[in-house]
Amino acid sequence: MKLDPPYNTGNDGFKYNDSFNQSSWLTFMKNRLTIAKNLLTETGTIYVQLDHNQVHYAKVLMDEIFGPNNFQRDYMVK
Repeated sequence: MKLDPPYNTGNDGFKYNDSFNQSSWLTFMKNRLTIAKNLLTETGTIYVQLDHNQVHYAKVLMDEIFGPNNFQRDYMVK
């Protein structure tokens, strides 16, 4: 499963809101990640693509939802 959420930079040209305040963005993500967890099989994987604006917040949130022991790795593309 791949999740491509708003980067929350306020300047993306997508049709969805890209200028959440921090708490709204976290709620938006928590709702979707919780649903994603319920849809995943026991051996399922989830990939989330973000930039530096929200990636650290997402990591903490995903640790809360999926457990820190389920984190595998991150990739940085330049």
